[in-house]
Amino acid sequence: MNILDLGCGPGLYSEKLAEKGHIVTGMDFSSNSIQYAKESANRKKLDITYIQQDYLELTEENKYDLILLIFTDFGVLPPDQRELLLRNINRALKPGGTFIFDVLNDNYEANIGGSKNWELSEKGFWREIPYMALSESFYYDKQKVILNQHIVIDQERGTEVYRFWMHTFSSADLNAIILPVGFKTAEYVYGIIPDSEVCSSSSVTFCVAVK
Repeated sequence: MNILDLGCGPGLYSEKLAEKGHIVTGMDFSSNSIQYAKESANRKKLDITYIQQDYLELTEENKYDLILLIFTDFGVLPPDQRELLLRNINRALKPGGTFIFDVLNDNYEANIGGSKNWELSEKGFWREIPYMALSESFYYDKQKVILNQHIVIDQERGTEVYRFWMHTFSSADLNAIILPVGFKTAEYVYGIIPDSEVCSSSSVTFCVAVK
């Protein structure tokens, strides 16, 4: 099977698929991730093609049996980019090919509840020096959008704010954007991943769309 792993990062899924004997291409915007993935594949003697590219610029036609986009990447895209990506993926798939991706669904709203927490650290994710961080989550019902906001403070750089946006989708929402771009069918699967502190298994929907 000829597989394209979009947003492949360090090659976690690409390697597992290559170990199963599939022809695998990994694509990621991050040059650091692609470099790491290439080095890892070489060490493990895995024949994987890695491409450093924005997956919104996918141009292939009728090439892949399966395309993956994992770790809820789809939900960070605004509507115009979602449509562009879906059209590009549909074109890149062979007839009867499959696109599998995951999104946060509307159950995720219950996990947010205006959560807020402080972090004091000598060194950590945000800085290599002592810092303080306030992290908050918000859910905007009408837009079905999650905002994860992080306010980070340290003596050298002062205060900086980081905001990460993510959409949630029902199966009806997904049907409305998947089917019009040329996919014949879309099926939805729940309960695949284990529960974690980040989200419950029921909050993540996997979509299987067939060209």
